[in-house]
Amino acid sequence: MTGTTFEAALAEATWPIDRIGEAMVALARRAGLVAPAASAPALRGAPGGDPATLDRWLVAAGDQLGVSVEPITAPHREVDAALVALHPALIRLPGGALVVLGHHRNRLTCLGPGGAVHRIARAAVIRAVTERHEAPHRARITALLAAAELPAVARDRAQAGLLGELMAATTVLHAWLVRLPPGASFATQLRAAGQVRLAGGLIAVHAAYYMLFLASWWAIGRAVLGGHVAAGWLWGWALLLLGSIPMLALSTWCQGQLAIGAGALLRRRLLAGAL
Repeated sequence: MTGTTFEAALAEATWPIDRIGEAMVALARRAGLVAPAASAPALRGAPGGDPATLDRWLVAAGDQLGVSVEPITAPHREVDAALVALHPALIRLPGGALVVLGHHRNRLTCLGPGGAVHRIARAAVIRAVTERHEAPHRARITALLAAAELPAVARDRAQAGLLGELMAATTVLHAWLVRLPPGASFATQLRAAGQVRLAGGLIAVHAAYYMLFLASWWAIGRAVLGGHVAAGWLWGWALLLLGSIPMLALSTWCQGQLAIGAGALLRRRLLAGAL
């Protein structure tokens, strides 16, 4: 897919800034944070100028809707990592706002103004949020590297490195993380965070592991009780044991993810209560 196609897809998925209230409601509904019949907050049109004013407006609108809106910023060097972790969220772009539902591989799953779901390359979003900040430095760096007469590949690599060093601490990403408030039902928070689905997967994988484990010993037990140990039964026993290893690894991974996710929600709830 070409850069022009990426830009067209990004433009199609971008909400106008004066409709950011609608975007937040659509995001909350699609992410299961509010009921499908939830209405938009009864506030005046969203301010499009001062970022701090827009932060306050969205936090107030989220309170009315029943969700927690947390303003997030990220410097140039952390934009890529932030985009991987930020969902569900609203991301401010020069032309409006992007509704991010999730992340898969190198693409962001975004909800467009018309209700369609778009897969946007993460690199295209990074370029959109950093381009206007990089522009003042890019011309100077280009002139400097042109004088050095470097090959094209080395020049592009050097330009990216110099821009990264010059803008490492410059804030370029402005976003709003949308989630359930800490005081919401803990079961609802677990479901919205995907922990219930993860727990179901853990149970299924654990059951599959034990079934393979028991089947392996059934195979070797039948061979021994039959009075002779045939090579076929030994191979079956070995293959069943071998097949149980990935299940055990996946079960351990699910347990870890479940413990981390549930623990994070619990700590957030305790911190909110303490404050």
